[in-house]
Amino acid sequence: MKKTARVSRDKLTLLLHGLLGVAVSILSWSAAASSIYPNGPIKIIVPAPPGGMADTVGRLVAEELHQNYKQAVIVDNQAGASGMIAAQNLARANADGHTIGIGYTAFLTAPIVGSSAIKFHPVKDFTPISQLADSVGVILVRSDHRSKSWRDLQRSKLQNGETLSFGVPGYGSTPHFFGSAIARDTGLKINTVPYRGEAAILTDLLAGSLEAAVLTPAIAMPFIKENKLVPLAVTNPKRSPALPNVPTIGELGLPTLGGASTWVGVFAPANTPEDIVRQISGVMQKMMAKPKVQERFIEKFGLVPVGSNEHEFKRLMERDLINWSSARDRYNIRME
Repeated sequence: MKKTARVSRDKLTLLLHGLLGVAVSILSWSAAASSIYPNGPIKIIVPAPPGGMADTVGRLVAEELHQNYKQAVIVDNQAGASGMIAAQNLARANADGHTIGIGYTAFLTAPIVGSSAIKFHPVKDFTPISQLADSVGVILVRSDHRSKSWRDLQRSKLQNGETLSFGVPGYGSTPHFFGSAIARDTGLKINTVPYRGEAAILTDLLAGSLEAAVLTPAIAMPFIKENKLVPLAVTNPKRSPALPNVPTIGELGLPTLGGASTWVGVFAPANTPEDIVRQISGVMQKMMAKPKVQERFIEKFGLVPVGSNEHEFKRLMERDLINWSSARDRYNIRME
């Protein structure tokens, strides 16, 4: 009986040693696989068509990764649904560092307003790599509009009981949030008009079929310089370096949504190995530290350069998810 028990214990010991060996082998293989990253082309998913701000940022990232790794980097433009198609495809990609993506605040705001078509969680399904910059929204009207400041526009609309048509790049976008909050806090009647993208908003705004809109400086600046559009306010907590004379919504007494930030950054699918994330984040931080890149972000895109590490970006996303969710509940912002 004792001999049988001893034999059983010996077999169990051998089995445990064998399982431990397999586990060590798997971990060693995983570590080896990530240590030789990248071992093939890298794909960058860009949630916009070629030619826009997100596309240009994506190509800057691609060039930096190519220079660093001497590996082919492919920019994959996936426009549609205000960037949500690209986000969903990124969330479903292999978590090996060979597929990353450009993302912005709509990755957080769109999923929380109740769209059943969005099949990803804004935090759980992504690995933040680096916040490249703070982005800015500019509230604009045509240069021939009778109001040349936000205060004049608001006062005129309230006195006359008029409705302001307000173009936004889709329900659940950050301009949708700001428009809803402004309407609620000021009593201004706002007709939110959702568009598929900024190009369509710009066309209608210039044509006069839309009275006001929120656009990024990258789209708006050429028309501001040509005196075709007038900037009334920026939606960020701080003034934009590209538009230093334009007041913030906070300065105008408009709702700031608890300081919720807007940004553009680089992401990977959830569960991407930490050492790969750290590598790519380091490349992004190095890129954003270059004066020429910073100048381009400010002058061409109207963005405020940041270049955070992966941990800082993750904390920012978690904090912003709370702020944007709070704003959603306070102003009852939903898909309309």
